[in-house]
Amino acid sequence: MKKINNLKELFILQLNDLYYTKQKQLENLANLENLVSSKDLKKQINKHLHESNQQVDHLNEVFRKVNEMPVEGKCIAMDALLEEENRLLERCEGPEILDAAVIKSLQAINHYEIATFGTACTYAKEMGQIDIAEILHVALEEEKKMDQQLTFIAKEGINEKAMHQQPKKLIKEHETREQKK
Repeated sequence: MKKINNLKELFILQLNDLYYTKQKQLENLANLENLVSSKDLKKQINKHLHESNQQVDHLNEVFRKVNEMPVEGKCIAMDALLEEENRLLERCEGPEILDAAVIKSLQAINHYEIATFGTACTYAKEMGQIDIAEILHVALEEEKKMDQQLTFIAKEGINEKAMHQQPKKLIKEHETREQKK
């Protein structure tokens, strides 16, 4: 593995992590949009899918500005977040708890993206690349806003519904009792 010798090389590494992360996030968002039941959450996922496509375009622009190409690779952090999401969602029973779990997973990914975009933006400023820092700052603000909107959606109904969702076993027992009456 190549050693990192200066801030520009570390910056390029951050850009590659972001590029990989956004590519994976595009796939993930498309899948999640079909999974959730909340209309507000579907709308928010769709909006973020559109923003993520734009962010990939902006990352391509940044790569051009620094005379680099994205390097195909992996981001272990993103892969781990997606693996954790898959394990969590497989365990969810019922649409309300699934929607709450999707928000949790999206926020975990968003927090990683916020940290990575923020770091890349800071590096760009430190290197005197103000135009690049501004591009990255826009994406950073979009990620922060997405996090706030997910929190709002969770607090405005999804968490409440998930809290009152009855386990399937109790629902079946209730239905059986009702049928016997």
